[in-house]
Amino acid sequence: MHAKTLIFLLGMHRSGTSALARMMNLLGAELGDRLLQSQAGINDKGFWESEELVGIDEALLERLGSRWYDFRPWPDAWWQDAELAPLRERARHFVEQQFAGRPLAALKDPRLCRLLPFWRDALEASGWRLAVVLTLRAPDEVVASLGKRDPFPADSGYLLWLSHALEAERHSRGLPRAVVGYAELLADWREVAARIGRSLELEWSCWDGQVEAAIDREIDDSLRHHRASADPPGSEVAALARRVYSLLHGPDPVEDRAPLEQSWQEYRCLLERAGLFAPLVEQGNRRLAAVTQRLQENGEQLTEARRVVAERDEQLRRLAGELEYAVARVRERDAQIHRLGQEHTHALETIQERDVQLRKLAGEYEYALGVIREKDAQLERLTAEYQHAVGVVQERDAQLAALHQRLQRLREHPVYGIF
Repeated sequence: MHAKTLIFLLGMHRSGTSALARMMNLLGAELGDRLLQSQAGINDKGFWESEELVGIDEALLERLGSRWYDFRPWPDAWWQDAELAPLRERARHFVEQQFAGRPLAALKDPRLCRLLPFWRDALEASGWRLAVVLTLRAPDEVVASLGKRDPFPADSGYLLWLSHALEAERHSRGLPRAVVGYAELLADWREVAARIGRSLELEWSCWDGQVEAAIDREIDDSLRHHRASADPPGSEVAALARRVYSLLHGPDPVEDRAPLEQSWQEYRCLLERAGLFAPLVEQGNRRLAAVTQRLQENGEQLTEARRVVAERDEQLRRLAGELEYAVARVRERDAQIHRLGQEHTHALETIQERDVQLRKLAGEYEYALGVIREKDAQLERLTAEYQHAVGVVQERDAQLAALHQRLQRLREHPVYGIF
């Protein structure tokens, strides 16, 4: 495996390059940071394009006075313009900053189909081995899918397909490259991945069962909303697009390039014949693209509004659940309050009963106190009488003792014996 390989994923808008980029990314190819966000109904699973890469390509188109929907030819060797030097430096810095130290990287942007010469020139001395995977989808399907997103006239869509397919093939000559069919990718991505590995002489570093399951989820055939019609439009430009598709859709490299060169000349002749009207078509495409951009912005705003509404609905559901829980708690508290109220009523009745008993006992207590006071008074009176009687008794005892003493003295008197 080579030291480091940078793969350009080339393909017209709506050709399946996003699915291919995601497959290669899961197999080990770095795509860079700050990728474009997915858009519902356009690329539901993501664009897998670097914002910086798209910014550089848009700056290039602006410098060329063009847009992605402009199929008119540009000046010969336009990529060698000295005024593009700042953009070349920006491109080199972007690749180095995004993929330094990475052995395998990939750049995906449909604008690269026409802008590849600039990138080859800018990265020629960068040390990267450049390679290409050219993704092809039937032009009828591309025009139908593109018309759903951007309401361009059908022939304008076929001319865009031709400009992207023919210039991608022409500008990628001399580089290791593989040609991938969108239908083949959806039918058997494993065979496509193996063929890319063989054609570009690289090994996928992350191919295992888990990665296969992830890619199976990403490569979704239900996202293919448009298929080639059995009775396609019969315009000259549509017929040429189908012939070019048949020439390119096969093993690469194409050994006999004469048919491709003839198709290239037919394409340039078509542009020359339509030269007077091409600016008008481009202006019409510009206006349609502007309308589409506004519709996309409105759609994004609507999507955001729906997201906000869904978020609010979720908040309301959550609040409703919390409210229901709160109501249940309130009911529980009401039941507790009712139970406590009953207990309070019973307690009041008990208190009233106890108050009656207390009043009765208080009356009995007051009566008992009155009896006690009366008894105390009687006791005090009896005590006083007792103390008085004791005093009288003591007095009498003293008198009796005195009489005994006197009697004793009389008995001891000599005269007492005479008697």
